[in-house]
Amino acid sequence: MDMTERIPGGEEIWRRLPKGWRGCWMYFDTILDFQFRRVSDFWDPPRYDGSLLVCDASDTYRVRLTMGNMTGDFVLTHQLSGLDIEDASYTRGYEKTVRYRIVDFENPDFAIYCEDLSAELVLP
Repeated sequence: MDMTERIPGGEEIWRRLPKGWRGCWMYFDTILDFQFRRVSDFWDPPRYDGSLLVCDASDTYRVRLTMGNMTGDFVLTHQLSGLDIEDASYTRGYEKTVRYRIVDFENPDFAIYCEDLSAELVLP
């Protein structure tokens, strides 16, 4: 089991996408929608719940990522160099609230860390 197979909903996505796409989040390179809301108290470090909708270059496939208890840098453009998602809990030694790591390969201003994550394929 690799780091992408531990993402809830990931297996279902890979079953429905072309065979060569398995585990390759990099094909999802366009942000269609990103929403988040603060869930932490004003006095606590900021934490958010959010949803990120991404698609491939031809908008044939769309994936919605639902994130809970997230932190990070949300400086966004609509184009990604390539999305990378991993379950970092067992490889990186991050704290519990940083189980999943969502980054753009070439843009260090886009990095999301979250405790909960689910992924689902949605119709365009």
